[in-house]
Amino acid sequence: MSTESRIHALEEVTKELHARLGAVTETLATVAEAVNRFTESLAEAANSVDALREQLEAQITSHAELTDELRGALNGYEEPEDGVPEDETEEQRATRVGVLTRLSEVESLVRGRNRSAPTKRNMTDADAERVLVGDVAELGHKEAGEQVGLTYAQVYSCRLEYTFKHVHKRLRDGGWKNPFVK
Repeated sequence: MSTESRIHALEEVTKELHARLGAVTETLATVAEAVNRFTESLAEAANSVDALREQLEAQITSHAELTDELRGALNGYEEPEDGVPEDETEEQRATRVGVLTRLSEVESLVRGRNRSAPTKRNMTDADAERVLVGDVAELGHKEAGEQVGLTYAQVYSCRLEYTFKHVHKRLRDGGWKNPFVK
């Protein structure tokens, strides 16, 4: 092979390498743009989560303040030590006592829940059946809880027969065997 043909072959290889390098450079630029858009999306999502967290904390604080204010307002209407006020009717007394009782129940529900839990609701019989034999029965405890809107602990307790024993009994009477218990 002559020197000219070698030079020509090298020029062709160089052109091909430049073309490939150009294509790789374009691909890297496209990937960099996609990464930048993804990073911006993550930052926006983080800002949204922070804003939602702040709103939730503000609502919790507001609820606690309102509850304390209501409790303080009702404290003046609690049962006096020397008996029922003379000007209070039985209906007024029943209303006052009922409101105080209900307020205590609401306070215990709100303050007694695990605020880190993903849900604030109680599990129902329908939920129990769903995690035992329904559409989420094949999922793990955590995933099933997320699908149904319950906590891991609620699903775990139900599946291992610590809770909803009446549902387990009804299912067993129908021939079902609990796969979660060994």
